[in-house]
Amino acid sequence: MKINFLTTIDNDTIKKLPLKFFDGEINIVNSDKKLKIAYNYLKNCTILGFDTETKPNFIKGKKNRNKVSILQLSDNKKAFLIQIKKITEYNLLKDIFENPEVKIIGLAVKNDINELKEIFNLTPKNLIDLQNYVKYFGIEDSGLKKLTANILKFRISKSQQLSNWDNLNLTLKQQQYAATDAWVCYEIYTKLNKTL
Repeated sequence: MKINFLTTIDNDTIKKLPLKFFDGEINIVNSDKKLKIAYNYLKNCTILGFDTETKPNFIKGKKNRNKVSILQLSDNKKAFLIQIKKITEYNLLKDIFENPEVKIIGLAVKNDINELKEIFNLTPKNLIDLQNYVKYFGIEDSGLKKLTANILKFRISKSQQLSNWDNLNLTLKQQQYAATDAWVCYEIYTKLNKTL
């Protein structure tokens, strides 16, 4: 099934699209016990959308050097929001990222992986960066909002991007935002592959 995507999509077109959020099951992982439950699900997935969230640093002139707050992994049914500072069993995450049978799909993943490496050692085996992957389909856009609109034909909200991701109790809006960012990576990759 050959589908031609737009080379680039403009903001006026995006504004006309319906707004969507991840509507599957969102799981907050804030303990090693919950991480083991998440791992038992995630290890059986072949494709996972991936993203991270970090508390912004609003001090002028300083680079954001806060450590990753949330690691998100999602398929089309379940999203896991892993509060990195609340877990210690990093070997379970390492096992998922280093499993060559699991495709980890993200956007601009280099920084995310480097920041995770500061917390635990990992060498991803099957990591796919959508910024590079979409070029094979003639798409020049590189931001998640534009790629979602162009490929999935809906828009996503970025309103929670600069919220406090170190919150122990994530708000519903934060949960939806974080889950959606990982989920759309999964959906974009899946949709592109259906066109091959």
